[in-house]
Amino acid sequence: MLVSIITSIFLSRHLLKISRATESIALEAAARNITADVYSAAGVLVALVAVRFSGLAIFDPIVALGVVFFILKTAYDVMRKSFGELVDVRLPRAEEAAIISCIEEHSGQLAGFHKVRTRKAGGQRFIDLHLMLPKNTSVAEAHQMCDHLELDIENRLLNASVTIHVEPCEDECGQCLVSPCSRRLGVMLGEKKGDAE
Repeated sequence: MLVSIITSIFLSRHLLKISRATESIALEAAARNITADVYSAAGVLVALVAVRFSGLAIFDPIVALGVVFFILKTAYDVMRKSFGELVDVRLPRAEEAAIISCIEEHSGQLAGFHKVRTRKAGGQRFIDLHLMLPKNTSVAEAHQMCDHLELDIENRLLNASVTIHVEPCEDECGQCLVSPCSRRLGVMLGEKKGDAE
């Protein structure tokens, strides 16, 4: 029984490591199941030793309740995580912050961005966003910018699929990230001329 427990410990750790690397819930569930088996077997050993040396049979149901609690908690954790994957959940805040940071690193070429939406299904990450570019940006330049930004995000996040919707900036967007923005500067100069007249 002791050999079985030790072997199961190594197997569950190995499966858990692989499940984290591949983001596989099925492998994680298998690893957690083996871990529960380890606790069950260890609980039986502890109860047998406790009853044998103390003569008190009460240790058997106490250890059994502890094992049952652990198995139920493990099942709940795996089920909660599996349900989250089935219904698609947004990416963790740290990953969303990495996406925003990546977009902001290109701020000198952008008029702005909005509607950043993320979701995760299994090990796959999906990101879509709206990118505002200056109106005088050519289709080729916009395409190149999107390709570059998609590649940057995909390099930072494992298994990411990025979709970018391009929009022209508005003349008075007020949130222009382009510095200096010739259109915004023109609007501001036009306003000053109008004020002077």
